[in-house]
Amino acid sequence: MIGNLLKKALIWLFGALFIALAPPTSAEPDMITVSGSLAYRERIALPPDAVACVTLIDASRMDVAATQLAMLEIPAGQVPVPFAFSLRRETLGTDRMLALRGTIHAPDGALIWTTTETIPVDPTLQEVTLGRLLLSKVSGTPPAPELTGREWLVEDIDGNGVIDNARTTLIFDGEGRVHGSGGCNSYTGAYEIDGDQLSLGPVASTRKACVPALGDQEAKFFAALNEVERFEISPTGALILTGPNGHSIKAR
Repeated sequence: MIGNLLKKALIWLFGALFIALAPPTSAEPDMITVSGSLAYRERIALPPDAVACVTLIDASRMDVAATQLAMLEIPAGQVPVPFAFSLRRETLGTDRMLALRGTIHAPDGALIWTTTETIPVDPTLQEVTLGRLLLSKVSGTPPAPELTGREWLVEDIDGNGVIDNARTTLIFDGEGRVHGSGGCNSYTGAYEIDGDQLSLGPVASTRKACVPALGDQEAKFFAALNEVERFEISPTGALILTGPNGHSIKAR
């Protein structure tokens, strides 16, 4: 990661022409400035040389891994960790669904704190002030390899099956993000895993108009997804997600 830097920030750019550590003194029309801070509620000190990371992603397409547009890494010190950066609007466009993720890493690079909710960033605004973003401690249990790194096609929601040819999908990456298609709209969110326990943060989705039947099924899928508490891989290879009140999702 960064080592023992105390006063400098390391900035990586992915397709952006300019990124700054602090918002400009006067906002420029062709720039978008994003600011906020990373924190957590627990009274736990960060290890020396911990690194805070803020990543801006393009979450418009959920059938592929989210594209990383910019990443800012700074020595964390102790929370709250303030951040601010600016990007040229022309590199982002206004028709993308942008989201921000905040993380804190140990000196060896291990992820120790992360945001668990999708944090939308409106690319049409000139200044986006996110305030204090609360992070959650990362479990020491790594994601189950059979869960991550593949696309799961949903074949049942709450025991009622699914509409034929409606591609409702789930993709869990190895870094706490879930994304896919609700059948009509794309979505993205965060997840945490501990043994067979699985919790998902609220998902953000695109807002395309859907035919009524597909829109109704998608709403039931998102409702079931937000209630998930456990997962299992059945002997036949099906992914089964379950939650309270009879909510369930089965995918292969």
